Amino acid sequence: MNTRVHRVHRVHRVLAGLAAAAFVLNPLAAQAFDCQGPVRQPSVEASTGDVLAQGIGDLRWPRLCNLRATSPQGITPETCKVIYATLMTAALTGKHVRVATKTAPYASCGAYPEWVWLPDFYWMVLVTE
Repeated sequence: MNTRVHRVHRVHRVLAGLAAAAFVLNPLAAQAFDCQGPVRQPSVEASTGDVLAQGIGDLRWPRLCNLRATSPQGITPETCKVIYATLMTAALTGKHVRVATKTAPYASCGAYPEWVWLPDFYWMVLVTE
């Protein structure tokens, strides 16, 4: 019986090691990820202060930051005001915005789920060219 238990534990360790190796070797797990495009309907959710946009290119309704409190990504309300101003500037002038994440949990910008915090969001730029 002990031999069988040891085999089960050994199999679990091997499977855990394979899962960890697959995550480390996955190119999406370690790369930064950029989404770029026109900004549609920059918004502030009145009940929470969260800043969103209907779209940034193919990215749909990402929660970017909060105007009242530090967001889960560590973005302060002061920085969030700049992000919101950047979104508004892009929307009003027809310019594009590029947002970047530290990791890429999804295969494309369009694959990100809507209405959730943009994971590992850390950078935004108004594309002027």
